Amino acid sequence: MKTIAVLGLGNMGFNIAANILKAGYELRVYNRSKGRDGELVKQGAKNAASPADAVRGADAVVSVVGDDEASKAIWLGEQGALAATSPGCCIIECSTLSLGWVKELSALAQERRCRFADAGLGGGPGSIPGGTMNLFVGAEQATFDAIKPLLASFSKRQFRFGLPGAGMAYKLINNMLIDVQVSALAEALAMMEKSGIDMAEAEKAMMNGSFSSPAVTSNLKGMMAASYEPVSFQLRWMRKDADYMHRFAEERGVKLPVAAAARGLLEEAAAKGWSNVIVDLHAWCLYIACKELKMPTLQVRELPEDVYNQLSYLAEKEHRSLAQQTVVLLKEGIRSKLKAKERRRLLLEKAHELELSAVDLPDPVVLIREDRER
Repeated sequence: MKTIAVLGLGNMGFNIAANILKAGYELRVYNRSKGRDGELVKQGAKNAASPADAVRGADAVVSVVGDDEASKAIWLGEQGALAATSPGCCIIECSTLSLGWVKELSALAQERRCRFADAGLGGGPGSIPGGTMNLFVGAEQATFDAIKPLLASFSKRQFRFGLPGAGMAYKLINNMLIDVQVSALAEALAMMEKSGIDMAEAEKAMMNGSFSSPAVTSNLKGMMAASYEPVSFQLRWMRKDADYMHRFAEERGVKLPVAAAARGLLEEAAAKGWSNVIVDLHAWCLYIACKELKMPTLQVRELPEDVYNQLSYLAEKEHRSLAQQTVVLLKEGIRSKLKAKERRRLLLEKAHELELSAVDLPDPVVLIREDRER
């Protein structure tokens, strides 16, 4: 296996491509948005004008895109990759996709006499250069053996769960567990503070106790310190994964009430326009809402609309430090029973201090609903 194509150069795809290049493979790359391949080209990769150009003659193709729609476009769309693959090529789908589409793509690959593997990514962007990435693989044993050296170039462990589709099934279940744990963590922190216990001791206990899973330990310090750098994961991707998991469970006739409750939080947040907000900030704002607004349970819909709209816009524009300060200002305004326009005035003053213009803030016409505690 000599020539590899990577389709999709987002946070994950770029790092995968960089590691493959470092491992000595000949690399071709394609990304829908231009400009992401510059550094890789400098290091020896060849950029392609289309998915078809990238995969033509390649021994293996690694795809890392956002969802089913993007995957179908890159494989089956105009100048799509699948029609340009050569017999014997190994197709490796690392995107988090619906199980139905993965199995359909596997069947289409077989029709092209290509080998297929789904290899879900178990870790964030930093886990690839950091050498800690896990891969959740579904493939024929012979295919798995053939691609394992390539997979090892950008992952530490490769778990084969069975035939094509098995890796994606595990990946969706894995992300369901993360979603549930982050939601439970937000509620737990709120209850701890309301109980008046020593939060420093609580942090140490949680980091070393039976609840200290990677999903908890990687989020706990940031949530307690209200610090979310670097950005890890946008809410829209977690919501997408939860939707795929819901569909998977329905197809199997399995009821998942706990996962459904966590998915409900994502649905409510998305309904408020939070699709591009990072999951960490989402969890922290839920925690703040429960703690500061004296709510008996954690309900997304209880947060005033101006808080949602300001944070949604600021997070999308990547003004994360201002977004965090916005929460502080707005909750102070809520406590002081300030009107929405006064809360916006405070925010504008803070924006001016940070040399941000008023155009960086959402229109005040959205500031419409009064908080229940007034």
